Amino acid sequence: MARFVNTAVNGRGNTVMIGGRGAAGSTHLRGWNAGVYVDPIGRPGEPDRFDVYMTSGSNNPSRTLIGTVRETPNGPVFEAEYDPNHFWADQPPQRFTRGDEPAAMTDR
Repeated sequence: MARFVNTAVNGRGNTVMIGGRGAAGSTHLRGWNAGVYVDPIGRPGEPDRFDVYMTSGSNNPSRTLIGTVRETPNGPVFEAEYDPNHFWADQPPQRFTRGDEPAAMTDR
């Protein structure tokens, strides 16, 4: 069984799964000017980790690390990346687990 499996559903509701040894690599979901890139990192003997990047979509290949999802004994945790150039620079890095996200993340 693959360590990472990538599942995508198209507009018609068809599901495509990508898995197998080394097959479920990075994913870039994007529009013209915005997107998200997820890079799974699985090293032997280490817990799973997913680096999450904000991208500029198809029109510009740039990307910025916004945080990391880490496997912990208590379940997955999202750790926001601290960047002094962003509007949240006055806030310390934050860790979120399922159920304790800020309201802005659960309003949708």
